[in-house]
Formats: sequence, structure tokens, C-alpha cells
Amino acid sequence: MRWRIALPLFASAALVLGQYTPDPKLEPWIVLHDPATDQVVKATGGLTAYQTPNLPLRIDTNYGNTREDVEPYGGVKPYKRFFLTQMEYTGPGRAIPEPGPDLKSVKLGFIGPIMSTVSVATGGKSHEEALGINMLRGARLAIEEANARGGYLKRKIPFELVTRNDNGLWGASGNEIVRMAYRDPVWAILGTIDGANSHIAIRVALKAELVMMNSGDTDPTFIETNIPWVMRCIGDDRQMGYLLIDYMIRKMDHRRIGIIRSSNRYGRFGVREVRDSARLVKLLREEAFPGVVAGGPLFGRASFAGQAGTAAEGALFPWVGEPASAFRRSFAQRFGSQPDYAAACAYDSVHVVVAAIRKAGLNRARIRDAIAALPPYEGASGHIEWDEFGQNRRPPLLAVIRSGQVVPAPPR
Repeated sequence: MRWRIALPLFASAALVLGQYTPDPKLEPWIVLHDPATDQVVKATGGLTAYQTPNLPLRIDTNYGNTREDVEPYGGVKPYKRFFLTQMEYTGPGRAIPEPGPDLKSVKLGFIGPIMSTVSVATGGKSHEEALGINMLRGARLAIEEANARGGYLKRKIPFELVTRNDNGLWGASGNEIVRMAYRDPVWAILGTIDGANSHIAIRVALKAELVMMNSGDTDPTFIETNIPWVMRCIGDDRQMGYLLIDYMIRKMDHRRIGIIRSSNRYGRFGVREVRDSARLVKLLREEAFPGVVAGGPLFGRASFAGQAGTAAEGALFPWVGEPASAFRRSFAQRFGSQPDYAAACAYDSVHVVVAAIRKAGLNRARIRDAIAALPPYEGASGHIEWDEFGQNRRPPLLAVIRSGQVVPAPPR
């Protein structure tokens, strides 16, 4: 009798500052010398307030790189397929000029769970600070590197990160987006992790006409809101679920699968689930459970292997990707710890926005257009290539824990 148990999880972390000086001679991580991007930027310049650029739209054949054998409808051809034509922004804003000479910095917003809170909404003490802090670290490192390489090159002014805490309360994240959009104001926002708060935040960003680049929320419906101001650097739970199911059933020939998830809205993950998951895995092994234990990408965090000990051996999970070696060295030198995928995705998100601002200038609508036209490139978190709705196409990898280390799962 074979079973699968799915257990997503988080870990905790502390913000540690180290001595790190970015090398100003290094090339920017993303250099937008791309003819297609140049064409988009040119087409969006010189417009009046009532003109809309005639931009080419990409059309995909299937949504989210979904394989034909796992598509819905059971092989029946639907009347209409959605999410195949690239979203466009047809509203005003591209004619708004850059701010005057009094502008001293180019502000980018960051919202994420970086401070512990206690509320009914989070079921007591909040538990997502681990990824939030790592996301903030990655974003800060990218800002520092961008400034070491000239900041906003057109005006020789630095980039500045405006940081806000996402306390897990419905509506609170929306209030923070409003503050950053109008009081600070910022040119784009990075974050957050919680699915419910992310949905509220992007609706406020829609009203404020402000780009929101997500690097932590894996909820599949996040990108399906038809909001042209939303992009996501990380993959989603649907892609990871397809990968696990395919490997467990087709390649490992398991026929009976048990699923355990947390009880909140999306079956999300937190530090409490780290402890509970580690204890449950240890209990299963103590009871001589012979099956495979599988879970979400946070199985790859060091806290899980540390708390589960030898019971974590053989745990299977979809892995978002191993951060690039150059990024790992810079991050470790700056913060005194190793980065995870949340830090790498946040780092990439900042560099995407910085590259777009350098290309399009300080205009929110044109920044959005430049990001949407970004060509495929290799970032710190791996390959980044937008689909028609601003979702990174990069498929997750499959990994397994061996001797406390994350390694690629063997092919079968």
C-alpha cells in the first residue's frame, strides 16, 4: 500500500546585516538591449492623454504551459479558451511627464510580512515572517547593486526602497498600497506572500494604476484577475501540483495518495506547519511508514530538514529553483546567511523593475509596458519568461532530501 502526503511549510529567520560593497564595474543584471522592447518603448512615447499605443500582443496556444494530458474538459474542445491573449493596458497615463528637478530618489515599494503580529485573521501569532524577511533581503541587495551601478541613469539619482509590513489582516495591505501609491509615492510595488492579502493589494494597485510585481504568492488565481498591472516572478501551485502528481503516479506507480494540508483559505504554509509537518514526518517514520512523503517547495528550507532530522530523508517536493551562485555569494556576504528562492525571486523582481524604469523613464504606465515586453533572461532565481498574463513560464524542478541536502530527484 503506497501513500503520498503533501505538507507545505515555512521557516523563521532573523535580519542580519553584514559588510557588503557591490562592484560598480559589474554589468547590470538585466540589460534591455532588445529590439522588441525598444519598439514598445518607442510606441508608448510621445502620446497624448487620449491616445493608446498599437502594441503587438502575444498569443499562446495553451495556458500556463499546461500539458495536453492534464488539461480540463476531458478532451472535449471548449467553446472558448481564456488567458491566451496577452493583456494590455488601454487607459491613460503614458502622457504624464516625469517629475521635476526636485525629485531626489526613485522610490520602489516593498510590502511583506516582516514583523510579527497577532490577530484572529492569522489564527493567533503570524507565521510568514521567514519568507518576508528573506524577500526583503533580496530586494535590498538588488537596490544596493542598482545604486552602485549608477541608480536611475537618466538623472543620476538613487533608487530607494520604501518598506511596509503586511500584518495579515484583510484590508490592511490595501491601506499600505494606498499610502505607497499616493503619500510616498512609489513607481512600482514588490510583494507579498499571503494569497488573500495579495488579491486585495492588486485591486488597489489597479485603481492606483501602479505595477505590482509578486515574488512570493503561489496562488494560481492571483494572475487570473485580468489586472494588467500585475506580474509574478515565481511559479504557482498548479504547476507544482502537476509535477508532483505526474511523478508520483506515472513514474513511481503510486495508486493510493493521502493529502494533508493546513486549514486556512489556500491551505497555505507557515512556521507552525513546519513544526507540525516535521513532527508528523518523524511520527510516520517511527511507525515504520514505508511510503513516500511529499510536499510543497518549502520542504527545501533548512528548518524542515533540521527539525525532521533523519525522517526527512527521501522527502519529495517541487523546487522553485536553486539561486545562482553569484547571487548566493553576494547575499551571504551581505547578510551572513544563505538565500532561498524567496530572496532570489525578490532580487530578480527588483532588477526587472529597475531595468524597465531605466528604459521607459518615470511614468507608471510606460514602466508597466516595458516590464510586459521584457525578453526572456536568466536571473538569480533561474529562467524568467512572461506568459501572456505576466506569469513566469519557468516550470518547477523536482527535488528530494538526501542526507539533509536538497538534490534533484532521480529520473524514472
